[in-house]
Amino acid sequence: MTSVVRELIPERGLPPVALPKKIFFVGIGGVGMAGLATLLHDLGHSVSGSDANKSDFSSGLESRGIYFCLGHKAEDLPTDCDLVVRTPAVKEDNPILLWAHEVGIPVCSRGKMLAALFNVRAGVAVAGTHGKTTTSAMMVHMLKAISYDGGFFVGGLSGRLSEMSVLGSEPLFITEADESDGSLVDYHAEWAVLTNVEFDHAETFEDDAALQACFSQFVDNAKQVVYNLDDDGCRAVVASHPKSISYGVSEAADCSAQNMVLSAGEVTFDFVIGDDSIPVHLFVDGLHNAMDALAALTFMHCQGFDIAIAAQSLASYKAVNRRFEMLSEAPRWIISDYAHHPTEIRMAVDSALRLGSNTLWVIFQPHRFSRTKALKEQFPAAFAGADELVICPVYSASECPIEGGRHQDLYAAFHPEEGFVVSLADSLNQAWEYVRNRWHDGDALLIAGAGDVEQIASWAWAELLNQN
Repeated sequence: MTSVVRELIPERGLPPVALPKKIFFVGIGGVGMAGLATLLHDLGHSVSGSDANKSDFSSGLESRGIYFCLGHKAEDLPTDCDLVVRTPAVKEDNPILLWAHEVGIPVCSRGKMLAALFNVRAGVAVAGTHGKTTTSAMMVHMLKAISYDGGFFVGGLSGRLSEMSVLGSEPLFITEADESDGSLVDYHAEWAVLTNVEFDHAETFEDDAALQACFSQFVDNAKQVVYNLDDDGCRAVVASHPKSISYGVSEAADCSAQNMVLSAGEVTFDFVIGDDSIPVHLFVDGLHNAMDALAALTFMHCQGFDIAIAAQSLASYKAVNRRFEMLSEAPRWIISDYAHHPTEIRMAVDSALRLGSNTLWVIFQPHRFSRTKALKEQFPAAFAGADELVICPVYSASECPIEGGRHQDLYAAFHPEEGFVVSLADSLNQAWEYVRNRWHDGDALLIAGAGDVEQIASWAWAELLNQN
């Protein structure tokens, strides 16, 4: 596999190989796979792929001439294919993967393919347990504001980004680097931007030490590092790096956020570097968004870009889809959020509480049995302040159920002293019907999770339209 990847994406400084090379994506409809397929297609590779269902990205792929097979059938794999790229969401018994192994076509994970592509550019890798998509999107937004045509790969869509991946004409290439499959260690970044390090992805990492080792290797591979001084995990993995610059609310940080004010739907603070202070105004909610903006601004400062223009541009930044996405406002708020880790849920609930609703309803779909089992004792406190919580069945993400990781097990971790009502639903439909018959004007509904729970947000929005 490694030799094929190196042939397709040569080491930095070497001339490109002859094109096209044929690459087939198994699970091409997902956001990360579609973005990577687009990059390789734009480089001149012959790209095709398959997925079980059509997705939001299917028509975009087809409009570019990227052939899309519906379903996973061995006969759809081209006989002259050079490489198969797989998403972690497909299982080992996938017919195309089995056939590729049988006929000797190399198979590469999405993460390793992206890292190989990234390593031939002047790469900026944004990593962290939380905030990497938003930080990446903010960096791209600011580069566009100063008319810098950098390349990027962002694992989510922003209201101001028409593409999730673009090659760009300038040297810098910004990538959201995902730790979930361990491929973070394959990145060799010119600049690493590290937002935070907190235990997650129990399907890959046995414990916190294993996760930290992965991040440590990522940092060691980087030439220079921008990191969050306020985060214990970041400080631990960056401690010995010879070229690092810190950001944080702490005045000890090289670049800091001072005079911060959080209110419903917006944040203001001063970006302070030495004796210089630059005002920042964001029309997105929460301390976490302020920290992501601070990370992005610190990177821009390190590059010598015009910080005043970059900071000013953040006033027009639009949040990435499903990052506290407000589908409707008063008299009934509907918010869709990708939060699936306790820390992320805490942030989303805090933002929802700032709306000042009469009742805060939360519908939560746990993501992965392994995560639910590993973190279930941390979830109850994350929902503090909500009035009613409905827990849906776990979104498996191709995992098999495990003892202690079901939604019933998570429900059992809650206790009456938590201060809010917790209900258990057997399906998304049941969860929605329960809330649908109880919410009123003045209430807010937060739909949280990284699976297909976002369907409920669509149902709720349709319900409001029918009532008006």
